[in-house]
Amino acid sequence: MDVSGWTDTSAIEAWLLEQSKRQDDALDLAQMALALAALGRPGSDAAPYAAHLDTLAREAEAVAEPGMTAAEQVAALNAALFDRGGYRGDSETYDDLANADLMRVIDRKKGLPIALSILYLHLARRLGWAAAGVNFPGHFLVQVGAGEEGLFVDPFERGAVRTPAELDRLVKRMQGPEAALAPEHLALAENRDILLRLENNIKIRCLKAGDTAGGLGVVERMVLVAPAHPGLWYEAAALNAELGQLRRARTCLEAVIKLDRERRLAGPVEELLGRLKARLN
Repeated sequence: MDVSGWTDTSAIEAWLLEQSKRQDDALDLAQMALALAALGRPGSDAAPYAAHLDTLAREAEAVAEPGMTAAEQVAALNAALFDRGGYRGDSETYDDLANADLMRVIDRKKGLPIALSILYLHLARRLGWAAAGVNFPGHFLVQVGAGEEGLFVDPFERGAVRTPAELDRLVKRMQGPEAALAPEHLALAENRDILLRLENNIKIRCLKAGDTAGGLGVVERMVLVAPAHPGLWYEAAALNAELGQLRRARTCLEAVIKLDRERRLAGPVEELLGRLKARLN
């Protein structure tokens, strides 16, 4: 079912939970990102935004040809998204919350690397081209093409293809002059991880601004994408506790205990549970 026209928060939440049960490669990345954005803006209608994504894809299809090389595919995607679409990275107001909200990114035609990468992946996949997100530290990238033929593309910089030397300089910029490019920096990202990283950008900015309730709302959206992730439930518990919502915090901790089979969070859970018991009593 298409979520793009829904304005009912409960319906969108139910749809995301249903999607969370699917295999990762069956997820519609852009559609789910739109759904998350709609939850952050209750009552909004995602239909015009979904239509815009379709328009971008059709424009890319118009110049796509069979047998295109990865470099030719990148050129076609760049023409559709950046030349005709007018998108760009927002280096002037980088920390603006709108830069990680796909609906606002479409409104403003600018955003964070990961938000622009979602649009880039949407177009490439609609064309049936091999494309994946790259969990580069601090600066999300896209790989177009597979294996040794794949190219590393920077959607934040209008689809520039990054050489190994440029990637090494980018690692140093993100992690310090002693850092060096390593295989783990170019690990491919699953769709769920991309959505969580997108939302995490909003959460971090909310909490940095002292908006605990806003941060909790983001974590609750992240749980809809990955309901079996014990760390997210623990974050929800801690934020609920901070807001004085003690019974909700305890319910979240019960979920952590159930999901954390390796007991990696056993210490923090026990400590927070003790504080909750003291306050509830």
